[in-house]
Amino acid sequence: MSEEKRDDPSKAAKNIGANHYRADPPKVDLPPTIRAPYHRPSGKRRWLIVWGVLGLLILIVLVLVYAQAIFYSSPEPVAKVEPSFVPPSTLTPTAMPSATPIINRDEFVLIEPTATSTPVSGGRIAILKPAQSETGWVVSEESKDDPNPDKPNHFGDSFLYAGVLDGKIYHAAFQFDLSSVPRGTKIYGASLNLNSLRIDLLNNEEGGVWQVQILAPELSYNWESIDFELLHNALPVGTL
Repeated sequence: MSEEKRDDPSKAAKNIGANHYRADPPKVDLPPTIRAPYHRPSGKRRWLIVWGVLGLLILIVLVLVYAQAIFYSSPEPVAKVEPSFVPPSTLTPTAMPSATPIINRDEFVLIEPTATSTPVSGGRIAILKPAQSETGWVVSEESKDDPNPDKPNHFGDSFLYAGVLDGKIYHAAFQFDLSSVPRGTKIYGASLNLNSLRIDLLNNEEGGVWQVQILAPELSYNWESIDFELLHNALPVGTL
């Protein structure tokens, strides 16, 4: 009778346990979790945050206020601009001293005193003053102590000399720059004011008189270099 081979129950239990342990997954060691420590903000940092929030609120309020002032402000009334030049309503005529000069009938002469005209409606008054470099005098014979013997005239002097003194003939001369008057402007009237320095030198007993002569425009081309001969022999186109 043959003997059957039987397994030992204790060994079978061990084998079952071994199979059980083999079926479990291997354990993996995980790194430990590290938590950062909680730091409470310092007092200085808290104040900085508070002031930053307040500053932002103030900025928002200012933007809203200025935006309202810009978009909802009423337009300012436009100021009426008054003209800087207002012509006088009336002008008082100023009489000129009478004179009886020798008159050439072919010349344009104003004998009677003329009154200053009243500006027309919409017109204006222009005051012209000759430049100092274009104002002066010439003499028939220069003195020996003349500081500028080569200069043909005495333009730029602060005085004007006209007449005859010690056998010398003096002519005063000046011109006006009309470039400020627009071309084509209609001139309704003009007046000339001259102030005498010494009236006692005018010899009324011999019929002495001062005249203002209007010269031809061709003389103005070389006005600053004009001399006594040119001025003395120039034919006037008008006499005041």
